[in-house]
Amino acid sequence: MDEDKDGPSADHDSPWKEALEVYFEPFLALLFPSVHAQVDWAQPVEFLDKELQALDGDAEQGRQYVDKLVKVRALSGVETWVVVHVEVQGTPDGSFAERMYRYYARLRDKFSMPVLSLAVLADAKPTFRPSEYVDDFWGCSVSFRFPVCKLLDWLDNWDELESSRNVFAPVVMAQIREKTERTLERRKFWKFKLLKRLYELGYNREDISQLYRLIDWMMRLPEPDEERIYQEIKTLREQKLMPYITTAQRVERKLGLQEGLQEGLKQGLKQGLEKGLEKGHRQGEVDMLMRLVELKFGSKAVKRYAPLVADANEEELRQWAEGILTADSAETLFG
Repeated sequence: MDEDKDGPSADHDSPWKEALEVYFEPFLALLFPSVHAQVDWAQPVEFLDKELQALDGDAEQGRQYVDKLVKVRALSGVETWVVVHVEVQGTPDGSFAERMYRYYARLRDKFSMPVLSLAVLADAKPTFRPSEYVDDFWGCSVSFRFPVCKLLDWLDNWDELESSRNVFAPVVMAQIREKTERTLERRKFWKFKLLKRLYELGYNREDISQLYRLIDWMMRLPEPDEERIYQEIKTLREQKLMPYITTAQRVERKLGLQEGLQEGLKQGLKQGLEKGLEKGHRQGEVDMLMRLVELKFGSKAVKRYAPLVADANEEELRQWAEGILTADSAETLFG
């Protein structure tokens, strides 16, 4: 880690695993377009976690890798296994190409399936570009080549990445800036900009919530800076919302929340409903729900689920307002 990076260490491997599962098609479309063009996307995609784990018994300890094995169907009708290796270490692994080959050979040997190996290099070392494994001993040789995407190369085409409507682009941008920005101030600048961009480009509610969480997960900052950015994004989001007639009164009447709440939550709901009715628009109900979430589950739950609640429809807000009374956790409430 660079000396100026005085924030908490970022967690790169876990968000990549989730990002690949949620956005596998856009991932291929952005980083490996020629491969994407060969896949029949009308057919379901299957993640073969158990099959991949069967190869990991002797995996090297202490290294951070992201590996995903995905079953797709080619336009030709052939079932194909795509294994994606992401190198996320700050210090690249010199045996990366050999490891690529071992996985390829083991998959072919164990399952007898067509295998495509793809490498994503998310490190910050420009000269680290393995694309081939070669072994030659006394005339016995093997040569294994694989497609590679070096994320740093996108710095030369940043405008294209920034204007892209591909939902995987924010993940790539967050990874690049986390790896290349050396000061806390620059990382704060880019985290806010990338989160703000989610709203400016008009992504749907589900994508905003998912991408917000992935970027937040990948670009970790000291807690005071995280809170500041959260408040700035919250203000920006509220300014962009179009007000409409609140359903707070209907929710109150149907659910009888004022009678059913525990004493601590009862006061929070009453104040929230009154404020929502006074405002006469949807934001009052959103504020009401988030205050109840904070009362019951704490400020971290507010930060995590605020983007989801802000973009929710009337029915979702109603369901959450009803469910908060019996939910034992924020995860249970928002599902």
